[in-house]
Amino acid sequence: MMWRVCKGKIFVGLPLSQRSSSLIQRIRYFVTWKAPWDVSIPCPVNSSRSHLPFRYVHDTQTDQFGQWKTVYEGPIAKSVKYVKLLSLTTAATMLVVAPLTIFFGKQAASIPIKVCMVIFLSAMGCGSTGLLHWVSKPYVRRMDFNPKDKRFAVETLTLFASTKRAEFSVGDIILYRDDRAFSTFEVRGVKYFLHKELVEAQQILHFIEQWQAGEKTSSQQDLKIP
Repeated sequence: MMWRVCKGKIFVGLPLSQRSSSLIQRIRYFVTWKAPWDVSIPCPVNSSRSHLPFRYVHDTQTDQFGQWKTVYEGPIAKSVKYVKLLSLTTAATMLVVAPLTIFFGKQAASIPIKVCMVIFLSAMGCGSTGLLHWVSKPYVRRMDFNPKDKRFAVETLTLFASTKRAEFSVGDIILYRDDRAFSTFEVRGVKYFLHKELVEAQQILHFIEQWQAGEKTSSQQDLKIP
């Protein structure tokens, strides 16, 4: 009778083929158990970023817009977008459901009254959406800065909650000295809003003031770009 010991267990009288397959399975288990879980798998050699691990996130700012650095992000940007989408859905539902309910319902009313009701309900749905867009239009979701060209780029939301990007130089900015509702600065007649209580916004406004005053210091130092 043949005795074999592996990993604390005894194999008694097993054929050679079974012993070999069992040993191979245990060796594979041991190697897998010893392998680290945070191994970085590099990209293929022909990739332009082959030195980076597989967790690499594509930098669209550098490829599409140049050497831009994000210096500000709106704290309630996602909430503003969700509210706008909800308002658009409500307005669209009102425009579709109101005429069907009034004209094909059992209300004992004349045609002119039904038309007035449809116009009133549709105006309410579209009016609330338009008012929300007017209030949230200046809200800056993200603000980027190009240290080389000394240009800013801001992202806002359109009427249909899509992203709109605008670029301008530091000299085009008009700062408001007094506090205004939903407005922090203006560029070519378009108003923008930043949360002044944030440190990032204070650094941006201070940099713009110093630049327009003639003190053209290093932008990377003023804005603390990493």
